[in-house]
Amino acid sequence: MKLKKTGGSLNHEFLAVSPVGEDTILICSKCNRGYLNNKTQCEHEDKTEQRAIELGHCFLLGDRYTKAFNAIEGSSDTAVDKKPLIMGCYGIGLTRLMAASVEILTSKDSNNIRWPKRIVPYEVAILPPKKGSPEETIGNEKTLGRLLKLDNNDWFVDDRTEFTIGYRLKDCEKMGIPIVIAFGKRATQQNLCEVIDVYNNRTEYLSYEETLKFIQNYYSLFC
Repeated sequence: MKLKKTGGSLNHEFLAVSPVGEDTILICSKCNRGYLNNKTQCEHEDKTEQRAIELGHCFLLGDRYTKAFNAIEGSSDTAVDKKPLIMGCYGIGLTRLMAASVEILTSKDSNNIRWPKRIVPYEVAILPPKKGSPEETIGNEKTLGRLLKLDNNDWFVDDRTEFTIGYRLKDCEKMGIPIVIAFGKRATQQNLCEVIDVYNNRTEYLSYEETLKFIQNYYSLFC
């Protein structure tokens, strides 16, 4: 959302609508712009008040600084029409972008955060069996090794095997990791991996080969 501040067109802010935002703006459904108050240059009356998070801004500085630095336009020192350059700048709040992403994508009823795919801290988490469990005795080392050797992938291996898979899964959900692969009871009984799509609240039990293909297909969607 592009926000046009009152008092002129030399300053624009860019915001994301969110109920937890610090700013209150008026949004015009006709021109798709937001305004800080009723003193707008928009003639439409169909405006709604909403909260929003500021992500960045851009504004025109004019010639205030270029005059001070003698930054002028003109091809030579003898140019007749020497004029100070007009300067503008913009700012993007990187930490604001991260916070806004989480606030907008995460459900109010959930303690687990959601990230945009491009900035998720880890794309896939692997949960080996709990130490001392029957699952630990199965030959899944080769499958783990093959998963980790897949190219261009960002893995998180939670090797805190003193904790249960359920305990570690909760931590993965809180960190916002979208896909979790767990070697649980079915790994022993049926040679199946538990593949958990955290963001869509969906679980599949796949063979080792199917798990490898699932991950390869998952990454191919975002390459």
